[in-house]
Amino acid sequence: MRKRKYKFISLFLSILFVISIGFSADTYRVIRDGTLIKTTDPIVLTTKLNQTPTAIVPLDAGLTIPADVSFLSPACLTANAWITLPTPVIGKKIFIGIDATGYEIRPALQTQYINNTECTPNKELAVSADTAIECIAVKAGTTGEWIITKFSNVGAPTGAGTPD
Repeated sequence: MRKRKYKFISLFLSILFVISIGFSADTYRVIRDGTLIKTTDPIVLTTKLNQTPTAIVPLDAGLTIPADVSFLSPACLTANAWITLPTPVIGKKIFIGIDATGYEIRPALQTQYINNTECTPNKELAVSADTAIECIAVKAGTTGEWIITKFSNVGAPTGAGTPD
C-alpha cells in the first residue's frame, strides 16, 4: 500500500511539474513509468478549435465555410440558401447546428463527393429545418469526400441523405 501511495504522489508531482512548465519553450513528456523527460519533438496544433459557434447567414448565392472553422450556427433566410464546405483535409470535422429554415450544403469543387455521391453538376445535400449535421473529411484533393451525418433536434440520427 505504501509503494502505491508514493507512486501516486510521484506521478502527481510530475503532472504538476508538467503543468508548471507547460508555457515554456521546452517540450516535456511523461513516459510510462512516470519519469519526466525533455524532448525535441514539437507539439503542433494544426487546426483551430472553436468552442463557440461561428454565426453565418447563408444566402441563395452561397457562402463558403472558412477552413479554420469547426463549429457553425446558421441563420438561413430561405431554404434555397446554401453553404459550401472548405477543401477537404482528411480528419477535418465541422459541426453545423440547428437552423429553423433549412439549407443545402455543397463541397468546394463539383468533382468532390458528399456521402459517396459526386456533386456534379451543382448537386447539393438538403438539410431540413431543425436538423444538425456533422461533416467529416475522409478523402482530400480535387476528388475529396465528406461524410455527413444528420441529427434531429432531439439528437436522434435522421439518415445521411444523398445529394441531388
